[in-house]
Amino acid sequence: MNRLMSMEDVLAGWHDQASVYQQTVTWDAKASRWEILPIPTWQGDPFLRMLDEEVEFRPDMTVLDIGCGSGVYGFAIAPRVRSVIGVDVSPKMIEAAERRAVVEGIDNVSFVTGDFLKPGLPESFDLVFAHMTPAIRDGETFKRMLDLASEYCYMAKPCRRTDPVLQESQRIMGIPAVESGDRDEAVLRALMAVWQGGMTPSMRHHHEQWNTPRTVGEALSFFRDQQTPEGLGADAYEAVTRYIESLAVEGTVLETIDTEIVMMGWKMR
Repeated sequence: MNRLMSMEDVLAGWHDQASVYQQTVTWDAKASRWEILPIPTWQGDPFLRMLDEEVEFRPDMTVLDIGCGSGVYGFAIAPRVRSVIGVDVSPKMIEAAERRAVVEGIDNVSFVTGDFLKPGLPESFDLVFAHMTPAIRDGETFKRMLDLASEYCYMAKPCRRTDPVLQESQRIMGIPAVESGDRDEAVLRALMAVWQGGMTPSMRHHHEQWNTPRTVGEALSFFRDQQTPEGLGADAYEAVTRYIESLAVEGTVLETIDTEIVMMGWKMR
């Protein structure tokens, strides 16, 4: 039998897959909608249920929320711990999170704008989690998440994902698609890295469908302008414009995403 790859080898082979979802402008555009999202509940949210059943929360715990968005998961966890720090590359998301903290009267959650790879955060946290964020996108970012966690580490990632509007827009513009298997590879590499690092991960999964309505202008900005590859010809530009406009019903373009959500957690050694 061939020797299993080491943790270092597994992470070295996990490469970034560029995506429109890694662009700051993408998340800035979503901030106003995300600011009013309900705070998830421990009973109703699969990720929080997993934390509730597996993490021994203490009042003195410190928590890091990577790719925090508008901060709703940090707000849910805050009553059980000493402090939560949320970090996100989107300034608009962080502004939304800070306003929401004031509205909710939650004073033990703070927010940082920027890339969590860069210096500026405390050296370690009792619990580090990354829920549905492209911030964990390759071996380097996954290793950084591990290094920041002193006791528990959890993540949720989409895989087996279909997004017909995005996929057809990319096809028209000649952008290579991110295959479902590529998303699966990220989950598998995370699992292998944790196992080879001597930790024992738990895993759960569930299906979700997301429906995002956009005006025609917003849809053209997201599906066309934020993804336009260098050197895109006029014919392809016009073709993707016609495609997006053809989807509009009463001025609204609906994006429907089907995905399997894989959740994984482990206790650090």
